[in-house]
Amino acid sequence: MESKLQERSKAEISLERARLLTASWKTTDSLPIAVRRGKAFEKIVSEIPIYIDNEQLLVGILPLNQVRPSGIRSSAPPGF
Repeated sequence: MESKLQERSKAEISLERARLLTASWKTTDSLPIAVRRGKAFEKIVSEIPIYIDNEQLLVGILPLNQVRPSGIRSSAPPGF
């Protein structure tokens, strides 16, 4: 069984989500933390790109280095 630390070391992040989160936190500096979190969530869900391939049943961003249904290896989402 893998330890929690080993599991976390395999976690992947979304660069686009991190950029949106950072931009939101910079613009809401003077607001209470709960409001900042809410505004950050709103910014992420309204601005993060969603990729939909033909005949794809599950949509969204695939983790880095994963093969897309079209057979193209994804090293980063388009636009980076």
